[in-house]
Amino acid sequence: MTKTAKTLNHFIIKSWLITGLIAVLTSLSLFLSVGYFGYLKSADKANETLKINATTIARRISAELLIKKNDVAESIALKFAKDYNLKSVEIVPAEANIQKSNSKTDVTIPVPYLENQYSVTIKANEVNFFEHFNLKILLTSLFSISLLTLLGSWIQMKYIYRNIINPIKELVATSTGEKAAKITWPKEVQDISNQLTQSFKDREQVIYSQIARGVIHDIKTLLQSMQVASDLAIEKETEARYKNLANVNRTNLPKLLEIINTALDGSREIQIYNNSTDINQTLQNSIESIKFLSEQSLVKIEIESSLNTQNVVPHDSIQMERVFTNLIKNAIESTSTSNSTSKHIIISINLLNNMIQISIEDSGTGLRDYNQNQIRMLKSTKLHGSGLGLTISRKITESHYGLLSFEKSQLLGGAKITVSLPSLLTNHNENLNSVVTL
Repeated sequence: MTKTAKTLNHFIIKSWLITGLIAVLTSLSLFLSVGYFGYLKSADKANETLKINATTIARRISAELLIKKNDVAESIALKFAKDYNLKSVEIVPAEANIQKSNSKTDVTIPVPYLENQYSVTIKANEVNFFEHFNLKILLTSLFSISLLTLLGSWIQMKYIYRNIINPIKELVATSTGEKAAKITWPKEVQDISNQLTQSFKDREQVIYSQIARGVIHDIKTLLQSMQVASDLAIEKETEARYKNLANVNRTNLPKLLEIINTALDGSREIQIYNNSTDINQTLQNSIESIKFLSEQSLVKIEIESSLNTQNVVPHDSIQMERVFTNLIKNAIESTSTSNSTSKHIIISINLLNNMIQISIEDSGTGLRDYNQNQIRMLKSTKLHGSGLGLTISRKITESHYGLLSFEKSQLLGGAKITVSLPSLLTNHNENLNSVVTL
């Protein structure tokens, strides 16, 4: 038989009941201890008073016995017993009683000047043990403690319910983004909320990535088949209108494949290998691979370099070629869709503070916001773009211990994107081989 999980209210009430029980037992123990020590103190005080009274009585009786007035002495003894609220005062022969104290309420002392003949035995009333325990106070204390325990339990339950239980109940909503964590919540609950939110996002991203990779891969396979079919259709002698349709497919299908490849790149790892080759050659390969797009868009590309020799820079030529290709393609598309009469791109190569800087400036639509902190989010400079290619470019560049920066082009009026890479081997990039997780 499985146990039923207890609620937080159960533990809160139980904690208060335990606290209340401890308070009751502590109060009861304190009450008994105070009463007992009060009894002992009263008994000691009564004994001291008894001794003083006994001495006084013995002296007074001694005076009467010295003048042989035994009956008067007996009367005086009775009178003192009544005045001092004593149990008894007896005059006894000295031979039968020696000076002793049997208890705190029983004293026997010799009569002064007649020590060998008489002694006085005085017995006081017993000190009542229970008189030192006020039951009303005890019951009042127990009632007050019980009432305060119940009141405190109710207040604490309301307080904890508002500040702990409710936030815990809302953790599911905050983790899915339906609600935001409140600043009034305890820090620990806010931390748990943030961790759950991040965990949910990571899990969601993994699931979407797995689904996307499978679906996009299947779409890619179909598009490749369609592209082959379009190429075969163009080679055949068919009507002009069908050939035009095939040409449209032939033009657009590679673009779709490129988008799919980019999407697939967003959900897998990229290997970085240090080739230490000429960065100029890597850049030139990128320009050649995308030359058809610039010619088709009537965008002029110029290269300006302040370096006359080869520049062997530690980098992965394949991955950095992807970066340059993506940035130049973005510049071409941004320029071709702008209203500028001069469709122009300038690529400059410079050396500054041991950093090779490759800047790509265009006369396109540019960036709306030039705040570097916001640009780090890498929104596309095109009118219709997700910025995913820029995200990949940034991560590849940073894996080379480089920097990807954005600003407004003062020369052409569009965007200026600069890739900065270390020109020399350092402790960081001498072991450049790594994995970039996108």
